[in-house]
Amino acid sequence: MMPRLMFSPDGRPVSWLILVLVCLLVNSALGAAVAEDFTPMGPHLERRGHARPSSSSSFSSSSSAPDSNRKIRVRRPFQCGTPDPGPEVMSMLSALHEADLASAKGGSTLRLGSAASRARGRVEHERRQVQQLQIDTYLHLVTSADQLESVTAYQMQRQFDRLSGSFARYGIFFDLKAVTRTVNDTWAAGSDERVMKRALRRGTYAALNIYFQTSLENEALGSCSVPGPLSSAAASNPSLYALDGCTVAAGTVPGGDLYGYDEGQTAVHETGHWLGLLHVFQGYSCGGNGDFILDTPSQSQSTDGCPTNPPKDSCPNQPGIDLIHNFMDYSFDECYQTFTPNQRTRMFQMWNAFRAGK
Repeated sequence: MMPRLMFSPDGRPVSWLILVLVCLLVNSALGAAVAEDFTPMGPHLERRGHARPSSSSSFSSSSSAPDSNRKIRVRRPFQCGTPDPGPEVMSMLSALHEADLASAKGGSTLRLGSAASRARGRVEHERRQVQQLQIDTYLHLVTSADQLESVTAYQMQRQFDRLSGSFARYGIFFDLKAVTRTVNDTWAAGSDERVMKRALRRGTYAALNIYFQTSLENEALGSCSVPGPLSSAAASNPSLYALDGCTVAAGTVPGGDLYGYDEGQTAVHETGHWLGLLHVFQGYSCGGNGDFILDTPSQSQSTDGCPTNPPKDSCPNQPGIDLIHNFMDYSFDECYQTFTPNQRTRMFQMWNAFRAGK
C-alpha cells in the first residue's frame, strides 16, 4: 500500500515537513547531550588538543589550535616545592623589610652603615631608575614516551601568553627565545633534575628557564629557585647555576588536565619565586615578618580554591584579610589576579641585587 500523503490547501504534499521537524528535534537533543558531556563540572571533561608534536627539538610557532579530543581532568591540591632562601638572602630580605618599615615611619631609626641603611640606599637608587625588565625566556616541555600527545605547541604558546600578560602591567616583560621538547621518561617524572637542567638550560643567570614535566610523581605542582649571590667567576660558568629555574607540572598549562590549576598560573606563581618573592603565608603565622612585604597582610594559612563569601581571614586580629587573589598564594588559577605594589618593588630589588648583568 502506498503511504498516505497529507496535502496543503494548494494541493502539495506536506509529509516531508513532518520528517524535517522530526530530524531537527533529534539533532537538537543530540547536540544538548554532547554539550553536557563537555561541561567542566560533573565528569570534569573538556576539549583537549592531541596533535602530535613534530619530531624536532623545538615547536613551530605556526601550530594550530587543539582539536576536540577529550581527556579526564585530575583534582590535586596546590603544593609548591620551592625551598626557603638561604641565610644570606633571608638576611637581605629582612634588611629590606626593616628599611621599608623605617621609610614608612620617616626613616629616623636607621643606624648609619647598618644593613637596613644600605638596603634603603639601594631602594632609593632603584626608585630613580626606569623600572622595566626584559627577560630572555626558554620553555622546555619534558615528556615521557606515553605522554607525547598530552601538550601541544598551541598550549605552550598560550602558556607564554599567560605568563607575559600576568607580569606586563608591572613593567616585567619576557622575550621568548625558544620552546623545546624532550622525550625522556626519567626526566619527565622529576628524576635526575641536575642532569636534565645541565643538558637543557639555556642563557645566563638572568635568563628564565621553565621545565614543564608531564609525569611528575611528587605532590608539588611546581618549584623554583629564588635569586641568590653569584660571583662574577661563577656567572661565567653555567654549570655552577645549572639548577636555576622552575619546574612545573605540564598539566597546569592552559587547557591542561589538572582541575582548578589548568589556566597557566602555576608558572606565574613559580616565576614570582624566581624573581625573589615568597609566599604571602610565609611562616604560616599571624606574627613575625611573614614574606617581608609591607602591603601583604599577615596570613597563617594557604588558600584552597577561591573562598570569597565570606572573605577568608586567617588572622582576624591583624589588619587586612587574606590575599586570595595574589599570585603568591595557593588559590585556584581563576582566582589569581595581582601582585601588590610592594611585591613589584621587591622583584626589582632582587633582580638588581642578584640577576642584573649576570
